[in-house]
Amino acid sequence: MKKIIFLLCVFGSLHVCSHELILKIKLNTTIGNFDAVNSKLKGEVKNENGKYTAKQLWVKVEDFKTGLFELRDEHFKNHLKMKDFPKITLTEVEAQNGAGKGTLNIIGKSVPVNFTYTQENPKKLTATFTIKNSSLGLPKAEQAGVVVLDDIEVVANIDL
Repeated sequence: MKKIIFLLCVFGSLHVCSHELILKIKLNTTIGNFDAVNSKLKGEVKNENGKYTAKQLWVKVEDFKTGLFELRDEHFKNHLKMKDFPKITLTEVEAQNGAGKGTLNIIGKSVPVNFTYTQENPKKLTATFTIKNSSLGLPKAEQAGVVVLDDIEVVANIDL
């Protein structure tokens, strides 16, 4: 199982991000869905009067962990063409009043994304968006008849 996309950390306060990014992967079977987690989201985020901006937020594909076993991690990273495209970025990030936008750059493609965010407490934000794997032109991710569904929910937990 593999397939996925990325990203979103938006927010902070002039800190370098190093937060948790979760990609929620749904499968076409009852054996269970899984999360791909990256705890090394990086980038400088500015907060100016409640408006959050970032030139670039990024993760290394190699830092994603899918849980159960290394083989799934390997399939996931190969599916994202890690050798040719080792980083996933979100650029031109702007957010205010619970909504934001940016440009997701993955496997050599750039796609606009819109996201929402909530402030869980004064020191934590959670941002989310959904992206379709098919919008990136990635091949269908399938292993032994188990297929990754097209919609991937992206959740970023940001400590301020």
